[in-house]
Amino acid sequence: MNLLALLHDELKDKHLNEIEIVRNIYLRCCEIFSFDSKLHYVYLFGKDYLKYEALEKEFDVENIDSFLVVCRSFSKYILKPSIEEFTSINPKLIGDIHTSLLLDYGNHKWELDATFGDLSRVKCKLRTNGFSCDDRHWDERIDEIDEVIGYKKYNKEYFNSRIKGDTVVDKMDSINKLLSTNLCKYHYSDASFFYSFLRELYLKNEQYSDGTYIDSNFNFNKLIKLQDDAYYNLKRKRSIYSINRISEEEYDHLSKTLVRAIKKKDTN
Repeated sequence: MNLLALLHDELKDKHLNEIEIVRNIYLRCCEIFSFDSKLHYVYLFGKDYLKYEALEKEFDVENIDSFLVVCRSFSKYILKPSIEEFTSINPKLIGDIHTSLLLDYGNHKWELDATFGDLSRVKCKLRTNGFSCDDRHWDERIDEIDEVIGYKKYNKEYFNSRIKGDTVVDKMDSINKLLSTNLCKYHYSDASFFYSFLRELYLKNEQYSDGTYIDSNFNFNKLIKLQDDAYYNLKRKRSIYSINRISEEEYDHLSKTLVRAIKKKDTN
C-alpha cells in the first residue's frame, strides 16, 4: 500500500490548515496501523530476536507491507514523513526508550504519541489521549479541529444503545457483535483493548480473570473467565478476532496446556 498516495487522495479536496492536516493524518494512520503485541508479550515466544524485529522494523510509506508498529517505527517511519509530505511542519522525534513526535504550530508545541492508546482508541471513535499541546485549553482546541475535519467521537450513549440484555452472556454477545463491525477486529492489541474497554463499562461489577496466550500459528488470543460459569476465548480465526463462548472443560484444558507451555519456555 502506498500510504502517501492514499493520504493525498483523501486530503486533496479538503481545505484545511496545517494542524488540521496533521490531525487528519494522525487519525487516519491510527485507523490503519496497530500496535505490535510482540513487544509486550515477546516472552511467550521465548525468542528475543522477535522483540528486536519489532523495535527495529523500518517502513517505506510508499510501499507498506506490514501494519504492526511500535512507538519508534510509527513516529519515525509513518507519521513524520507523512506530515512532512503534506505540510511545511518539521516534526522532531523525542524520547529514547519511548518515542513520540514534537512539532511547533501556532505559537504552541504539539506532541503526538499514538502508542499511548490511540491506535486502538481511534478505531473505536473515542477521544484521543496522545494528541496534545501546551495550551491549557488544548482539549477544546482539538474538539474544534475534529469538528472541522469530521471526526465524530462515540459517547457512552452510543454503546448503551448497542449493549443489550441484563446477563453476562447477553452483554458479551452484544460486545462480540459490536466487535464484528469495528476496525479493532483485525489485530490483537485492538481487539483486546475493545473487550477491556467495554468490560469496564458494562461488566465492571463482575468478577473476572483473563490472560493472553499464543496458539500454534503464533496468533495472540485471550482466555476470559467471568463469574463462575461464563468462559470465553478472544480468538483469531482466519483474519479477524471474535469473542466465543467455550465450555468450562475447554477453558480448563487450554489453561493447563498454556501454563505448561509458558513454564517450559521460561526454563529454556
